[in-house]
Amino acid sequence: MFEQIARVSVPVTLAICGRRHVRGLAQRIEVAAVRALVYDVYEYDWYRGVPQEDGVNNIGYEREDDG
Repeated sequence: MFEQIARVSVPVTLAICGRRHVRGLAQRIEVAAVRALVYDVYEYDWYRGVPQEDGVNNIGYEREDDG
């Protein structure tokens, strides 16, 4: 994915990835002399977690631990 982004000259690129990959992707972007702004939705109050369903209805949300 990063190689495809690096080939194109655009002013802004949005990359969405999981929490486990964000640091590595940000490092690759910065090595290419591009500023990376990283946002983790987990840190925002509006993020409730991954919806849990009983097959029909949303029965709650699950948030993974930071560890």
